[in-house]
Amino acid sequence: DLMDKGTDALDVLEGRAYKLQHPWVGIVNRSQADINRNVDMIIAREKEQEFFHSSPEYAHLASRMGSEYLAKLLSQQLEAVIRARIPSITSLINKTIDELESEMDHLGRPIGSDAGVINETFELNCIGLKQTYVTPFMYLCRLSYI
Repeated sequence: DLMDKGTDALDVLEGRAYKLQHPWVGIVNRSQADINRNVDMIIAREKEQEFFHSSPEYAHLASRMGSEYLAKLLSQQLEAVIRARIPSITSLINKTIDELESEMDHLGRPIGSDAGVINETFELNCIGLKQTYVTPFMYLCRLSYI
């Protein structure tokens, strides 16, 4: 929030005014004048650190203030969430693979692109067709002539 001269956010930053699950992190953004003057972000971050370290109100909090600390804290939180979710994501992936493998077994596996594999697969399919349809048909035909 914008703060007028002479005010401080110490009660908030120390967690006395509002309790949060995670700590408050104070930052100092570039002013509109800094933006208009194209003040470099590196210089702005240095000024931010200088502000917290030199301020009598915030010096004791300086190590836990600033945009760099906020970025580090948020990265740690994101990493924790990702690590917590990895087992369920892995489980979901494995379940999906199992379901797809089962469907592939039901539908049939893809034929290879090698000419020998294609020929062998064709021959096996012909043998399977013969055993499934032709042989029983021939047997039935013999029965009808007996």
